[in-house]
Amino acid sequence: MRIAMISGSYPGMDCGVGDYTRNLASAIRARGREIAVLTRRDPRILTGDGLPVLGVAAQWGPLGLVTLLSRLRSFGPDVVHLQYGTIAYDEKASICLLPVACRTALPRARMVTTVHTPKGPYWFPKAGSWRDRLFGLLVGGSDAVITTTNGQAGQIARLVGSDKPVDVVPVGPGILPGRRDVTRRSTFRRKIGVGPHDMMFVTFGVIHPDHDYRSLLEGFRSACGGRDDAKLFLVGGGGRGAGTITRDWVARQLREMGLERIVHLTGYLREEVAREYLTAADAAIQVYGGGVSDARSSFATVTAFGLPVITTTGPDQPDTVRAGANALLVPPGDPAAMAAAIAALAGSICLRAALRKGTADLRARYSWDSVAESTERVYRGGA
Repeated sequence: MRIAMISGSYPGMDCGVGDYTRNLASAIRARGREIAVLTRRDPRILTGDGLPVLGVAAQWGPLGLVTLLSRLRSFGPDVVHLQYGTIAYDEKASICLLPVACRTALPRARMVTTVHTPKGPYWFPKAGSWRDRLFGLLVGGSDAVITTTNGQAGQIARLVGSDKPVDVVPVGPGILPGRRDVTRRSTFRRKIGVGPHDMMFVTFGVIHPDHDYRSLLEGFRSACGGRDDAKLFLVGGGGRGAGTITRDWVARQLREMGLERIVHLTGYLREEVAREYLTAADAAIQVYGGGVSDARSSFATVTAFGLPVITTTGPDQPDTVRAGANALLVPPGDPAAMAAAIAALAGSICLRAALRKGTADLRARYSWDSVAESTERVYRGGA
């Protein structure tokens, strides 16, 4: 089976879809499939991990689509797998026409689309109905559609007015842990100002306006504001657009709340440096405004590192995320509950050990081999 995987971003750019693409493609390649990634032509793109990565176009307008089709015809895939998120394609409409164009240019290829953002590209404020139509073209023209939660599958059906089946496949971790080295971990903690007996929390992932940073910061100040032995690192950049605005808001809050001494914004980090922070941490706090779900690559990442985690409840919370067994759960928008969970985790080695042990089933659920196996079933038409 020959697979062409298309993504508007790739590691080196500050985008979780790019990390998803690289990890999924690597896992599929490890299963003996021939695969190439077609992505943006950008000097930041990281290569050298054994995957064929082809830069297609600097912009994703009509010319970019034509260039992409030409590359696809040259490769001759059995499966064309599009990773769709609006921002990654510069909010351009052309990428929504890819499934229809592939029917003519590559009639024998199976067209699969993974929807990371269940909406059409943004044009102008009153273009809502056109956004829905474009999204309907994308979904309707695909032979199969994948998304990451049942809630998103329902949202897709409502947007396009169709009962077309959507396959639900969880995401995997954005970064994988390396070999554990106690000496290296201690050295890195000293380097970033964390003592051997300090409690180090991380919040991992691109800073996003959907996340409940207010409860995080107020809860952390309440639980740890008077301590010198507790630190919180927000590991990730601000992305683009609203993410940058949110990052700037968080920075102002740190100054106004007097938290700059114990809470640190790292900004975007190279993968190997982000891995050092995750390896050095004692626990994670993941604060999703819409709650934890199988769409949260950042949650899958902290569980891959075996970190005891505090996270927020929501309508798409997986059954496998169980309060007290493998996570501490708090409602979004509740700083008091967040403070109580932070204090409990910081104050109990036994609780941290129990939650760390409980992440084993989550690591299995979000392993990239499991995600790749489910994705290949979609490639084969569910067989």
